[in-house]
Amino acid sequence: MPRKRQLLTITRTWRSVRQLQDLFWSSNIVPQTGGLAVDDHVVIADEIGRAVDEFKGHADTAFEEITATTWVRKTFVVDGTPPTDVKLCISGEKLRGKGKLAGTFNDTPFEHSCKPNSGFYSDWVIVPLPGRLPGYDNGLRRDERRSENELILRTTGSLVYRLFIEPSHLPNRSARSLDAGRTWDDRHLGLGGFIDGEYILRLSGRQGDAEGTVTSPPIQLRPADNALAPAAKVTRVTITADNVRASIDVRLGSGPWLDRPGVWTAWEKPTAAAIVTMEAELGKPGPRFIQFRLRFRRKPDASA
Repeated sequence: MPRKRQLLTITRTWRSVRQLQDLFWSSNIVPQTGGLAVDDHVVIADEIGRAVDEFKGHADTAFEEITATTWVRKTFVVDGTPPTDVKLCISGEKLRGKGKLAGTFNDTPFEHSCKPNSGFYSDWVIVPLPGRLPGYDNGLRRDERRSENELILRTTGSLVYRLFIEPSHLPNRSARSLDAGRTWDDRHLGLGGFIDGEYILRLSGRQGDAEGTVTSPPIQLRPADNALAPAAKVTRVTITADNVRASIDVRLGSGPWLDRPGVWTAWEKPTAAAIVTMEAELGKPGPRFIQFRLRFRRKPDASA
């Protein structure tokens, strides 16, 4: 009687957050108690936080002093679906006087203390802004949506607040007014009007339809022809996902060097036709490897 072929089962287990990060590294996926989560945090900014080193701490020309009559304006361009739970992030410091930071965001007024944040965005002033960003057409495809959102920032009372500026010629989305909003200038910023740049103001929010991708390490299915190791066959892949939509792509690689260009097949969904092609590929001489790529999308109504 022919010998019955033995099926070898391999279970992979990752026992620490560090191991999980090393094996499934992605900037869109973050560790969470009991597994992984899609990171839905988004920052809208047109600068990188760079200040003029030779000015910083030595001269006031790298800053704008906001008062009740010296206002600043910033336009935030949002492509795609706008985020929710939006917060304004202000990089600066209180100079003197008493009062609050105030202004409008898309014509909605707000006031907030100038006390800096102590957690995320430490040393920044974090101002909660109302609701979802308006200004886009729901009838457009997601990749066609675009909105421009206007912030005007000033102070109340006698408060003088110093705002950081990053020099740049583009995109010219920052402007100031020395006459309480009657006229605006986007090329002469800072004390003395010597800087063309952007105010270090950002929006932080949550992207309801956030996406993330994780890729498995290469898993050897078949050894080299002269190796003493059993061949393996993938029979089932199970994904447990809460509050996200998950899909899987698969590709095969041939050895002996995994990082050599051209040894991997294209990513494919494991359809019946794709599996037939992969089985034929596995039948060729030489070692074979497999990788899984999991794509996650947070459901629009999912909580954080």
